[in-house]
Amino acid sequence: MSIVEKIKNDLLIFRKQKDSEAVTIISTLLAEVVSIGKNSGGETSDAQAIKRVQKFIEGAEEIIKTLNIKGSTDGLSKAEREISLLQTYLPAQMSLEDLGKHVGIIVQQVTSEIQNPKQRMGEVIKRFRAQFDGQYDPRQLSGVVNKELSKV
Repeated sequence: MSIVEKIKNDLLIFRKQKDSEAVTIISTLLAEVVSIGKNSGGETSDAQAIKRVQKFIEGAEEIIKTLNIKGSTDGLSKAEREISLLQTYLPAQMSLEDLGKHVGIIVQQVTSEIQNPKQRMGEVIKRFRAQFDGQYDPRQLSGVVNKELSKV
């Protein structure tokens, strides 16, 4: 089942349960995800849907940060619930250990193919993203790549 299909199914479930908060969150997500496919003249891929879900999560995290800075609790539980709902559409995230293992393999391949050390990092990240898009925390990737490249 594609992510778009899962979102549609969940929306029906939340409507039947009369969960208006979840319906609002999921219907907004569905509209955004479907529009990606329409704008590109086809169907929305899972990778595209994952990126949109991640953007929604980032937005909710920003709301939480802002509320915490202001010391306000209004809307905090809604933003936390939004994150909780949205995370169900993301694939399981790699552990830092797995991230290092997979990056290490790609670094070995790239090192044997590319002699220029400055070009290696970009190539490693490019290959990693192509293979594992949406399955890792992007904030950790460059640090792990730097660490693995320093071993070579």
